[in-house]
Amino acid sequence: MLERMDMNKQIITYRNRVGVNTKDVLRTIKPEDQHWLKTVMLGYLCLESVDPRPEFKAWFNQTNEHLPKQPLMNNRHNTPKSFAEGILSKLEQDPKRRDLSPKQCEGIESLTKMMNGIYDTPKIVFEEQGVAKTTIPDFTKLFRKTA
Repeated sequence: MLERMDMNKQIITYRNRVGVNTKDVLRTIKPEDQHWLKTVMLGYLCLESVDPRPEFKAWFNQTNEHLPKQPLMNNRHNTPKSFAEGILSKLEQDPKRRDLSPKQCEGIESLTKMMNGIYDTPKIVFEEQGVAKTTIPDFTKLFRKTA
């Protein structure tokens, strides 16, 4: 499922799906992550009805330039609500359809970052599975004087 987690960031790994004729290379996520994303998007949708602040409802239903555009809606940007509904609908179609486009992943990252600014919710980040992250060690700690 979520392989690494810190207090405000959850990393979902994916692998690129090859052999599919699509505009962008699709990203396949694990079934556990698919379920987690559905839970997060459903939670966001529930917040609209329980958050008492009218400014939250207005923001949640207003187009947002940080979210992907909707080709079927005259290329207008999604609202946080329409984007969460779209991702939820996409992930509920079939348990075997766990593919997301890079734009959908970027949109999920943006929405979770925005929601993190409003609520204390984690930001979701997508990383390609098997891509090693190289970190530069702190040589002062590795090679310190002992005597």
